[in-house]
Amino acid sequence: MSTVCRLHPRRDPADLDVLVELRAAWAADRGREGDLAELRRQIIDWLTAEGESRRIWAASDDDEPVGMVSLLVYSRMPDLGRPQGRWGYVAQLYVRPHARRRGVATALMAALTEHARDAGLDRLVLHPSEQSVPFYASLGYRPAQELMLLPLL
Repeated sequence: MSTVCRLHPRRDPADLDVLVELRAAWAADRGREGDLAELRRQIIDWLTAEGESRRIWAASDDDEPVGMVSLLVYSRMPDLGRPQGRWGYVAQLYVRPHARRRGVATALMAALTEHARDAGLDRLVLHPSEQSVPFYASLGYRPAQELMLLPLL
């Protein structure tokens, strides 16, 4: 059974190590390699830019990090007759191949969803891969209106 906990990589070097390890594993699964020290620096910069709006959870089996997910909280500008709302964008759900189909992703999403409810978020949104659509549908996610996209790079 996996243990899920919220990471605090901005203030805990061990949590930062877990985040770097899992992100490097994600890249390796896609055939990408690189300098881990550089990845660590990039993640530190990313976390600094994201600030407290980014939350991250990790799952471990017997002290081995096996999965992660993150949540970016957006606050809508207040409007006349409509209070400020907050919603979350779910990203970076990853489970190492040897730990898949054992409930790790479900446990990670349960922790994230519980946090979102406790924080009073209006909704959660995500951009699933084609293969992950059935998983997210099993958690209650459903297709929403299409977004429009302007590629800049």
